[in-house]
Parts: sequence; C-alpha cells; structure tokens
Amino acid sequence: MKPCTCIISFVCLLGLAGCSSTSLPSEARSVALVRESSNAVALNVPEFAMADGRLTLNGSLYRQADAETTTKSHIDIVFLDAAGRVLRSEVASFAPRDLRLLPRQKARGYYSVSITDWPAGTASIRVRAHETEHT
Repeated sequence: MKPCTCIISFVCLLGLAGCSSTSLPSEARSVALVRESSNAVALNVPEFAMADGRLTLNGSLYRQADAETTTKSHIDIVFLDAAGRVLRSEVASFAPRDLRLLPRQKARGYYSVSITDWPAGTASIRVRAHETEHT
C-alpha cells in the first residue's frame, strides 16, 4: 500500500472512532423501546441519542391515512419496570401538529424528549400515541 493511501485510511479510521466516542449510558443500551401507534398517528421506531451531553429519546411519526387530523394527538413516554409497573410518565408533543396527507409521500412529524432523571429499575420505555385527554 502506498504511504499516501495508508495515511488517508488512518485518518478515516480516526474519524470513525470519533463518531462512536459519544456512547449511550448503560441504562439506555439495555432498555427495550416499545411503540404504540394510535388511530390518527403511526409511530416509527424511537431511538436514543446524545445531544449536548444529554440523553434524548427521538422519533418520527406520520398521519394514518384514514385520520381526519393529528392536532388532538400527543405522545406519552412511559418508563416501566420488569413487571410492567409505571415508574414515570410524561407527555410529549410533536411538530408539526397538523400532519397533512400529501400525494405520494407521508408528512412526518418529529419529537424529542430530554431524559434528565432516569428512574431506577427501568426495563422498558413505552412510546404511545393517542388522542384522549389526560385526567
């Protein structure tokens, strides 16, 4: 291999190593993410990410074909233990609120939740879209 090619390969490997240096906390690597779509909103698979040194849960969604509107929809983020008991729950909204049906493509909405307090014993996180009010 030529010296120039070796140097370029080495620099590329260093760059890739730098990308993976911001790893997720161990709690996030072992938790199961479960999604539940609603009649109005279909959820894509949520993902953990690190943003500015903070753990976030990010996801995208789209309007179901037979839904009239998505403006009354929201997302619950529910932390569950291994027995399925609720440890913590919070409400998240997405943007844009009114996902329009477009010809030949789905209009996407996005949400991002910063996870500041990780409940001890969290085994799974349920991301649930729904249109009902909270009491």
